[in-house]
Amino acid sequence: MSNHTERILQYLRYLRDVSRKIVTRNGFEKCYFNKQNRYAYPIVRHKETISNFDAEYETYNWYYEQVKSNQDKKLFIGFGLLCGSKQKKMISAPIVYIQCDIDKTEDNTIVLNFADTANINYDLIASISDKSSSDDDDIFTPSTTNQTLVLEKLEDEILKCNTFSKLSDFAQDALLQLRIDFDEFKNIEVSKDSLDYKAEINNHLSNKANSLFKGKLKFYPANYSFIADIPDQLSTYQALHSFVENIEQTGEFKNPVLEKLLVNALSDKRTSIGTIQEDRINNIIDNVIPLSLSSSQRQAIQNVWQNEVSYIQGPPGTGKSHTISAILLSALAMNKKVLVVSQKQPALEVVNQKINPLLSDDEELTGVIYFDKDSKRKIKEYIGKITNLSTRSGGLFSKWTYLRANIQELEEEIRTKQSSLKKYEEQLIQNLKFQQEFKE
Repeated sequence: MSNHTERILQYLRYLRDVSRKIVTRNGFEKCYFNKQNRYAYPIVRHKETISNFDAEYETYNWYYEQVKSNQDKKLFIGFGLLCGSKQKKMISAPIVYIQCDIDKTEDNTIVLNFADTANINYDLIASISDKSSSDDDDIFTPSTTNQTLVLEKLEDEILKCNTFSKLSDFAQDALLQLRIDFDEFKNIEVSKDSLDYKAEINNHLSNKANSLFKGKLKFYPANYSFIADIPDQLSTYQALHSFVENIEQTGEFKNPVLEKLLVNALSDKRTSIGTIQEDRINNIIDNVIPLSLSSSQRQAIQNVWQNEVSYIQGPPGTGKSHTISAILLSALAMNKKVLVVSQKQPALEVVNQKINPLLSDDEELTGVIYFDKDSKRKIKEYIGKITNLSTRSGGLFSKWTYLRANIQELEEEIRTKQSSLKKYEEQLIQNLKFQQEFKE
């Protein structure tokens, strides 16, 4: 493994470990109390397989149907129950949770498999810890050095917990550490009483004053299964963990584009990129991009295709999103794929609103895959349309032939208009000369 590859690996490992501390804002501080997902189901004894003779089969079969029909939803096992109210905000969540794959065999037996690692519930800790904060990247930041050390120690210990019983014990030990080092956790009562969670939910929904979810925070050493949307922190961690493992096992990157980007950004080594001829860029700017561009915006597009890294800076309202949209269109004109990422979603929405109408229509064509709540449904529908079109005799070829002919007609129309424009420009210049001579 080369030196620059090892350096990149160190950075990726750092990103992977930091991603475990992301505060997801997915409501995991009350993930047990979700009516749409049938609340949480108590686990008396963990089972890796559940047959249709088991009492919990109906619940886990429902879990299976939900997960298979919605890719955003996953099954989780939560360890420990912390419930009550914090500043009028309901808390009902585990200290620790782990994603659990669920499948069904031919004889309809439910099979459960834990993911590689469990996660500390930072949504829960952030909701209770008033003095702690989340920065712009939503990374949980303890308020003292000692708290940081405690969480780092817990993160190391949780990696060693690879069984149900170990995770159950760890959740209780973690709460003990939090009660010692976090002021907001000191007064949390630890109960050893058994709890009928379903009865407590009904009690709360009946608006009774003695609702467990309206009182002081209390911890129960009980474990539950529940359905929830997969948190951003978990999907990010899993992707980075898989990426790091692949590099460690093979000693090389499987994605040459990403390797080139990381090598240039994180090492002293420089790799060259293929540049685009200036004449070709100018032709695309003049004849293909259907946006009005200033001289500086034209230069920005040229910079993109002549440099490894290109920056566009400016205060709000100066046309950055407009320029980025033009860059995307120039890339597509050269038959290139483009991935657009941003720290803030509104920035992506602006670009999408500019280019989507130019690349999509009301029939089969979808030119932009925009990640939002409806994106997977739209992609699935689009694939279905393409599949149906391809099954019809000559369907795709007929569509391609029509579009190709249409493009040729439009190109010819553009050339005709450019020729007329050039004549008008020459005539205008000549008239200005006559006007100047007349004045003299």
